[in-house]
Amino acid sequence: MMLRVAIFSLCFVLVFLDGIRGFLGMYFMTANDLRRIYEKWRSVLESHVLPVDVPLIVGLIAVESSGRTEARSGAGAVGLMQVTQVVLDEYFNERDRRVLLSDLVDPDINVEIGYWYLNRLQRVYGLSLYDSLRAYNCGPTGAKKSASNSAEYANKVLAYGHLIQRFLT
Repeated sequence: MMLRVAIFSLCFVLVFLDGIRGFLGMYFMTANDLRRIYEKWRSVLESHVLPVDVPLIVGLIAVESSGRTEARSGAGAVGLMQVTQVVLDEYFNERDRRVLLSDLVDPDINVEIGYWYLNRLQRVYGLSLYDSLRAYNCGPTGAKKSASNSAEYANKVLAYGHLIQRFLT
């Protein structure tokens, strides 16, 4: 009887800790978490992202979706890089290529468009990488309004990018 109670207690603690780990994973990722995201999406990244930008995009994917293709936000963003309908419309206007919101669960499409959008923010608005990350988080005009949230976001993406860069070198 005592053994059953001990096993039950251990199982309860492990399930509890796993739940806490999942909850904390939304806010903090370890180097191993980032490595898993990189390894899982390596071929997609290598086909759509310049090699020098791969660590940064891994960091962005980690913050946006924790590496989950099925991730959806309350604002309607979808996929690994949390692409929105507004971004799809901009993509269509510039590239003349129609992509549906439902297509964004495809990692190839999602990373291609998310990476295009990050570069577009730099190109069209003349933003630095840091300000482009802030704008990626809340839009080109929203980055100025919510300075602290977007700055925290950009810092987290850059920190995760730095961690994965250390793994790759």
